[in-house]
Formats: sequence, C-alpha cells, structure tokens
Amino acid sequence: DGDADVGADADADGDAGPDGTAAPVCGDDTCEAGESCGECPEDCGLCADALFVATTGDDGNPGTEAEPFRTIQHAVGLVDPGDAIYVRVGTYAERVRVERSGAEGSPITLAAYPGEEVLVDGGTDPALQTSGAVAFWPVAGLGFQGQGRYTLLLGWGGASENSHWVLR
Repeated sequence: DGDADVGADADADGDAGPDGTAAPVCGDDTCEAGESCGECPEDCGLCADALFVATTGDDGNPGTEAEPFRTIQHAVGLVDPGDAIYVRVGTYAERVRVERSGAEGSPITLAAYPGEEVLVDGGTDPALQTSGAVAFWPVAGLGFQGQGRYTLLLGWGGASENSHWVLR
C-alpha cells in the first residue's frame, strides 16, 4: 500500500490494524470510512485544529492559513494530540525535534499542504528527530535530507517507546 508503518499496530503485511480492519488507503482521492484528516489529509481535507507553516511566515504569527509560522519547529512545540501541522511549499533549513506525543485516536499530523512539495533539510543534523518516547505521529508528503550521519533519528536516547510513526 506504499505506507511505511513503524507502529506496532500493523499486521505482517501492513494492511490491517489490531482489530483486523483494513488500514486507510491514503492518496486515492476518497475519504473512506476509517480515514480522517489526521490519517489521510490528501483525501479528507485539512483538519480543523491545524497550524500552518510557510517560508514566508513568521513565528510571531498565530499560525493560521492566512498568517502562518515560519518554522516547523515552532509549530511542533505548540501542538497537542489531535492537532495537525500543514507545511506550505518550499525548503526548510532546520532540524525538527519532536518531544511530545499524539495519542491513540488523536495523532499529531505533520503533512505537506495538499498538492505542494516540501523538503526539510537538516544540514549536518538529523532533519527529523525524536527526543524521549514519542508516539502517534503520521507524517505525510514531506521530504527529508541531511549531510550528517542520520537524516531521520527516531528513538534517540534509548527510548524504546517510540511507536506509531507512519511515514508516507
């Protein structure tokens, strides 16, 4: 199905959750039963509790679609379970460090704005890194690059409780 499910809730084929129901099929342009804006923003539209980031934004802004933040990191520091962050087109030269978790049924979504290309360039640092035990973060449509040892560093610091990360 094209999804990389790092969580413990996928079956051996990655096609079903723990209750045996079919996993969402994101990117098919249909918001089907079981899908939500947090799981399939490309199919189901933007989430109501969302923050926005744009290369033209400012971290002093309220993070709305009309007045977005400038950095992904600023938005990541403000979200709660059930929230979403939509990143507008462009290259973001920053390391994104995630320190808080979503929850089962209320993930924190980090997604490219529908139809736009986003690249996070961590430089010599990981472009995306967790700190401590962090779970329930679907990430959709973002590209990551870096020149350091790791581009993505999930589970740093001996935290084995990092789970339910879905990268699309």
